[in-house]
Amino acid sequence: MKQEANHISDEELLLASEAELELARQPIVEAHLASCSACRDRAAALDRKLHDFGEVYLQECSRIAAIAEKNTRENQEERQPRSATIPGWVWIPVAAALVFGVLQFRGAMGTANTIDKYSEPLPNSRLTPGAVRTTDARNVCTMAPETKVGIPTGIRTEVLSEYRLKTALAQDYEIDYLITPELGGATDVRNLWPEPYSDTPWNAHIKDQLEEYLRAKVCQGTMDLPTAQKEMASNWIVAYKKYFHTDAPLSENPALVRN
Repeated sequence: MKQEANHISDEELLLASEAELELARQPIVEAHLASCSACRDRAAALDRKLHDFGEVYLQECSRIAAIAEKNTRENQEERQPRSATIPGWVWIPVAAALVFGVLQFRGAMGTANTIDKYSEPLPNSRLTPGAVRTTDARNVCTMAPETKVGIPTGIRTEVLSEYRLKTALAQDYEIDYLITPELGGATDVRNLWPEPYSDTPWNAHIKDQLEEYLRAKVCQGTMDLPTAQKEMASNWIVAYKKYFHTDAPLSENPALVRN
């Protein structure tokens, strides 16, 4: 595939989605995706096509394997293969080859079928680059800090589908805003991801501390809102370490956090 000027090629989009680019190239591609909506849309479309192809491929493998098993069972019962039926032993290596092909495909391109776990503390920057509804501090500071902005069921389902977590347990994740609404974040699939409650010390409870801290600085006038939004979208863990002067998460109890 030919790379268009000033855009990322399809090959690099696929490699970047699985973090398989050269180390020096990965951050360049991620930075481009953060600023280029056309490439983000193209990457999301490629991911959906791979996902759909993988599901069809696995269904076909299951169908062929079922035929092989049925024919083998019938042959064993009758001891003589039917003249009009392909013997089961012919289908077995074919099915095995197809299954092996699926495993290779999944290893090269990521899991084609849905998975049930996402334990990364940061979102996939291609799927969740961040999105805002306002950059006006007055707008967010007149909003009560404890105000909860609900996420429609359709958007939650889309987020889980994008992250291939259709069978995930709800109690394991918070469908979280990368840029929280209290900092002007939008209720948009580009600003949401399934943030784990466990499996990582940098979990949803720890991120809440940084969100509260940055909002306080914005509303005190010691930080402008676009800066706070950028800190959250770029890498909230790096921002946490910078503002809390620590290399490890502090207590999950907000009352014990020292700003």
